[in-house]
Amino acid sequence: MTIKHLLLSLITLSMLFAPRPNCAAEQGRFAVRFDASKGVVEVSGLNDSEIKALSTNPAPNTLASVLIVRVATKPDQPQASPIVGKYELADKKLQFIPRYPFVADSDYEAEFHPSSLGENVTPYLISFHVKPKGQTPPTTVVAVYPTSDVLPENQLKLYVQFSGPMSRGEAYRRVRVRADDGDLVERPFLELGEELWNPEMTRLTLLFDPGRIKRGLKPREEEGPILESGKRYSFEIDPAWRDASNRPLIKPFRKNFRASAPDETQPNPKNWRFEPGKIGSRDPLVIHFPEPLDAAMLQHAIRVEAAGQVLAGRTEVGAEEASWRFSPDQPWPDGELAILVNPELEDRAGNSVARPFEVDAVREGSVPNSTKPLRYPIPRERSRR
Repeated sequence: MTIKHLLLSLITLSMLFAPRPNCAAEQGRFAVRFDASKGVVEVSGLNDSEIKALSTNPAPNTLASVLIVRVATKPDQPQASPIVGKYELADKKLQFIPRYPFVADSDYEAEFHPSSLGENVTPYLISFHVKPKGQTPPTTVVAVYPTSDVLPENQLKLYVQFSGPMSRGEAYRRVRVRADDGDLVERPFLELGEELWNPEMTRLTLLFDPGRIKRGLKPREEEGPILESGKRYSFEIDPAWRDASNRPLIKPFRKNFRASAPDETQPNPKNWRFEPGKIGSRDPLVIHFPEPLDAAMLQHAIRVEAAGQVLAGRTEVGAEEASWRFSPDQPWPDGELAILVNPELEDRAGNSVARPFEVDAVREGSVPNSTKPLRYPIPRERSRR
């Protein structure tokens, strides 16, 4: 082969495998493409017998061997692991839908292996670039829960609320806890392979390592507690963290707080103080808690019942998560009023209505495991005419 022919071959290969927007590949009856409008990768041209074979054996490993989607890497970098997602068969097409949306302004590649379907055809490889979907406001940190600046030594979770969708895979590199003397707290969070995001990718749940919270466990004995009562700390977020549009956060974030004595008391709805709306009005029902409760769980763990029917309405969590408000869609009816509480509702230290966090899981025989809502009648007044 002459040098001229070698150069032409290299140029052709670079054109074939360079990332291209919304790239598609066709070879014989098959076609592989990235559908930017749906955010999916699809293979078309499958015949009835192939569709049937995939439908009768839809195991994830089987489908993942037919169509593989991953983040594109540079030639000198190791190949990325396949992206987690689901596969669907419809209209003689095989679709890959990522568990989390493709990140804007990023490059990906997809491999289709007809040989897995019994076809003696060379694998397809396409590269595609995900374009940003118009301009959206830059992403910021809206809040970190708990919002109080005093947290118990055995704090279990932090929730980070963002103004828009974020990218995944960076969380544990972008958050840190720093002691008042400036030293970083080593490995404060339980680092999970699948980060704990809500479906909208706007709220991240961070778990402090339970092994260093619960007494008697080896990590706590060897590494010590994460937080110590009386000491001051800061929770920090690196502004280099990128959102779903591949843009860094507007600015860094810091939450300063002081650690207090550990909280080992279970929430008890019998100790809550109620301010019910009057019959015939649409005044809110307000519940005051003796201690702050879990911010995210409060969104769905309490319901209001009147005359045996769960009422529709709007809920709000009060300042420092120490109160809860329910505004009914319709005026309060006459009859008995009660709240239904999910026994899994927790305080900041992971103590639930059903059990304390420090309970011994092996000897918890008397601790109820049921998630059936607990019912608590509450007093009320009639509206004055």
